[in-house]
Amino acid sequence: MINKNIILNRYKRLNYKTLNKMKDEEYILINNNLLYYLLFLYQRKRNKSANDLQSIKILYQHFDDLSILEYYGIYHDIDGQLYNHMQVKNAKAILKPWEKDKEFFKNLFVIENNTPISYDIESLRERYSKDRKKLEYKIKKDM
Repeated sequence: MINKNIILNRYKRLNYKTLNKMKDEEYILINNNLLYYLLFLYQRKRNKSANDLQSIKILYQHFDDLSILEYYGIYHDIDGQLYNHMQVKNAKAILKPWEKDKEFFKNLFVIENNTPISYDIESLRERYSKDRKKLEYKIKKDM
């Protein structure tokens, strides 16, 4: 869980200019509702560019990671809304079409978070894959 006082003190509505100044390796905390909305917008486009397809791929990977984090009980809940870490380079890619906007989506907040994340998503992906294989094996064996 995230300390609400920390969030209130660090809360920012980011624009692309501010996001662009951040290092690609940094992470921001991003509202998952925003990501679902972005996925909807990208999927709805008739003529998808290579950048659109890359953004869709990033969003799908993020949602896969979200499932893994929830499986291990890692999630960030603030007043009933789920937030998750996203690497700045990925945020830049999916939010590029809105680079001229003064802020991203007035009601769907992005929170800047310069604190290190408490998990390693790569190792959790590997662990989750092994756990699923064990579970599938056990289910087949019990049948």
